[in-house]
Amino acid sequence: MPENSIHIGNHTTQASGNVDITSNGERTTVSANGLMGALLLTAAKQASLQCGTGILSLDDSIPDATNLTFQAGPAGSITIGLGPMELGARIELKPGELEIAVGPPVAGASIKMTPASISLQVAENAYEITPLGIEEKVVEITTRSATPMGHEFKSAESSYQLNPAGESVSVPTSDNEVLTTGDVKAAAESALNATGMGQVNGSIVMIN
Repeated sequence: MPENSIHIGNHTTQASGNVDITSNGERTTVSANGLMGALLLTAAKQASLQCGTGILSLDDSIPDATNLTFQAGPAGSITIGLGPMELGARIELKPGELEIAVGPPVAGASIKMTPASISLQVAENAYEITPLGIEEKVVEITTRSATPMGHEFKSAESSYQLNPAGESVSVPTSDNEVLTTGDVKAAAESALNATGMGQVNGSIVMIN
């Protein structure tokens, strides 16, 4: 039979030893329901809250050096959010991943870390560092990557590669302007080809 105990006025329970409160039912509730209700749980050295493999622990064994620990299971996650979870500021820990984000996933800003990479993103612009190198993306059209093999710049159909063997340029059109002096040298061989029309202009043109 359910048993209710109602006490009018203040109520204090004290014990000179340990106190255990155990419920074998489905729920245990501790509440302060008054208009100015406040709930305070205190401990001199350590306080812990556990649910399954998740633990929230506060340890004050060393004076002025309180340790706060959030521990989820190996397959769990820890999320700290302010405001709407998908819009406000949030910190999320998953197995092998840490993410700090503000704003919507597509339009906001985020920093994501894994054991193999660090990614910074604002809207569609991204910067990623991995053991293989560094890659930048600007709205998925312009990219820049730096690896041990060299540097590569891409913008739509145009690309520029610089590596230990030399350089390679591939562009739909090219326009180069030199205000004073331009000098192109090749120690072995140099060729200028045009499948359509080739043109060399100058007030003085010298060909050796």
